[in-house]
Amino acid sequence: MRSLQEEFDARLYPYGWTNPDFKLTADWLAAMPLNCPPDEPAICSTYTEYMLDLQGEHGVAKLRARSVPAMRDYMVPVLRLAESCSIAWTRPVEEYFDFRAPDAFHADREPSARELSPGVWEAELAAERGAALTFELAEQIVGWPYFTIDAPAGTVIELMVQEAHELGGCRMSE
Repeated sequence: MRSLQEEFDARLYPYGWTNPDFKLTADWLAAMPLNCPPDEPAICSTYTEYMLDLQGEHGVAKLRARSVPAMRDYMVPVLRLAESCSIAWTRPVEEYFDFRAPDAFHADREPSARELSPGVWEAELAAERGAALTFELAEQIVGWPYFTIDAPAGTVIELMVQEAHELGGCRMSE
C-alpha cells in the first residue's frame, strides 16, 4: 500500500516560503550549484549521487531536446463525494497503512462528511476516529491528486488512488 509514498509535515515547512517577500533565516540552506554543463545530466558533475554512491564524468552523457511536446497539465475537479464513513481505530493507524494489520479498525456506515458548497466538504473528527472519503471523477485520468485542507497541526492524511472502487469499500478490515 505504500508504493510511491510521500510524507509531508506542513509544520516543518517555513510558512510563506513561496511568497516573494519571504525572509531567509539561518535554517534555510542555499541551493548547491553543480559544476555541470546544462546539456549534461547532474550525474556528470563532480558531486556524488548519495543513494547509489555514483559519480559520472563530463562528456559521457548528453541531455537531448524533447522531440515530443510536453503534455497539457490542467486541474480536473471531482464529480462528487461518492461515499464517506467514519473509522474507529483499534490499532495504531500507521500499523494499518504500513502492514495492513487485520481488524485495525471498525467502520461506521453512516456518512462522515457533508458538502458545504460545490467542491468543499467537511468531515468532523475526534482524536480516536478518522474518516474515509471516496470521491468520483467523471472519467479515469492520468495525473496527480491535489487538495487543500484546513486541519489542526499534526493531522495525518493518507491519500490512496485507485482505478476503480466498489462503494461500500469501508470494509477494508475484512
